[in-house]
Amino acid sequence: MGFQEYLNNAPKLTWFCQNGKLLDGHYDGHDDHVFVTHDSDEAEQLSCDNEKEGWIGLTEDEYIKLGFNCPHWFYLKVDNVLIDPLREKTDDIELVKMIPNLWDDVSTVIRYCLSNRNSAHPRQFFDMIERAYLSGGWPCGLKGKYPGGKLVVFSRKLSIKEKESMETQEMKK
Repeated sequence: MGFQEYLNNAPKLTWFCQNGKLLDGHYDGHDDHVFVTHDSDEAEQLSCDNEKEGWIGLTEDEYIKLGFNCPHWFYLKVDNVLIDPLREKTDDIELVKMIPNLWDDVSTVIRYCLSNRNSAHPRQFFDMIERAYLSGGWPCGLKGKYPGGKLVVFSRKLSIKEKESMETQEMKK
């Protein structure tokens, strides 16, 4: 299978990486299994958790379950065709200062999501992560244990619903 076929199997993810910006707006997902945080310190801490049941261990374990036979050129191509354009379009030094490990995590997890779309044994876990990216967030951890826990998604901006909720709470004080 050629690399273009891999991309064709993940059209939304490919479009997002080549045309979108990471964390440009508010997270607009509607998944009950997601917890949204606006705390960059919490997001970074969760994304660096390399315990077996932490974010790094969990994503690696789920990737292994894909049984994806990765061609030797796959990671480099993903970086060149998907990660580099996303990084260039995002071009946000403040974001990197806030979350120094952001791009390491993004590149790894985007590779896993693309692998998921091309696996004989796709995992719902990576579908949920991909939806978080496409909805404007950065999936960075898990609250609770998988599969019962909630995916933690970092969003820099509040949604209209969150703003209204905060204003209502302020008015009650």
